[in-house]
Amino acid sequence: MDALSNFFAQNVVEVVAKRRNRPPSFMAKTRRFLCTNSYPLLNSIIGKTAFHFQAPTHPPPYKASAYNLITVFDLFRQEYRNINLDDYDILGAMPVKNEQEINEFWQYFTDVLLKLSAKDKIKFMNT
Repeated sequence: MDALSNFFAQNVVEVVAKRRNRPPSFMAKTRRFLCTNSYPLLNSIIGKTAFHFQAPTHPPPYKASAYNLITVFDLFRQEYRNINLDDYDILGAMPVKNEQEINEFWQYFTDVLLKLSAKDKIKFMNT
């Protein structure tokens, strides 16, 4: 679990995971995430502005690892979410371990992610 936590802390990760509680109106049985736990990225001035990030003021009321979950910050939903580690796949990762890599991510954000409409983001999350 520590290795996975470090991975999410050093990368922006594209993950697809089985939905734990699927609303009846949703056809997709999986949920696709673009997420990270990179505090330098999220807590930067751009991160606070673009993702409305606010550092948590207290820990969650339960230990995610006890339920085989990992808590990550979802960039599209702009909130913390849990990923079920029983059924997930990592589709890709963009490193954000240093200032250069963080700047490369912000370039990708500007060139690609910022141009996505709300419909495009929903389509991404449900495929």
